Amino acid sequence: MDHKSYCPSCGRDLAHDYACLHQVKLTKLEVMIIYLMVILFPILLIPNDVLISPWGWDSFLPSTALALMGILIILTLLNLIFNRPYLALFFGCHQKRERSPLFFHRVWVLCVRCSGIYLGILMMMISYFIIFPWWLYLLLSLPLLIDGILQQKNILNSNGPRRLITGLLFGFSLVFMVNLMIYGMMLLSSWIVSLL
Repeated sequence: MDHKSYCPSCGRDLAHDYACLHQVKLTKLEVMIIYLMVILFPILLIPNDVLISPWGWDSFLPSTALALMGILIILTLLNLIFNRPYLALFFGCHQKRERSPLFFHRVWVLCVRCSGIYLGILMMMISYFIIFPWWLYLLLSLPLLIDGILQQKNILNSNGPRRLITGLLFGFSLVFMVNLMIYGMMLLSSWIVSLL
């Protein structure tokens, strides 16, 4: 007789699926390192020629996309090697078993929507070749917000393909939002330096 134990919060098979945030608690140091990576990697990857020239919000977008892609690859490898829920922390994923795709016969560490966001961030590398107007990035976040609200209010039940597509679009928008945060930090620091 097979005695499997499942996480009561997300339904994951504790012995065979990827770890969930409900069962595997990350240390404060691990959490701090992940958040520092998100803030510092994009800044460290800004080319010097961009820093010494006049810049706008779009100047940092390619390096932000590259940095977030690098962070995701690192977190994915760490997640797969050590079976620690680093990706779930990065995305704030609920990790529900019934909403997560299979990856090599194991329930993937992210739900379908967060997997879409993951892919959207990776695809944002197109910013090296094409940068869209700022308002388009904001519009790309609306389908996820609308779908999430409609599902939460029980007006329209979402499904896997819709979650994947809205997540993918939001991934583009998320890179833009992180880029705006970095741009704001750079403006603030340049303003502070000019006052000194």
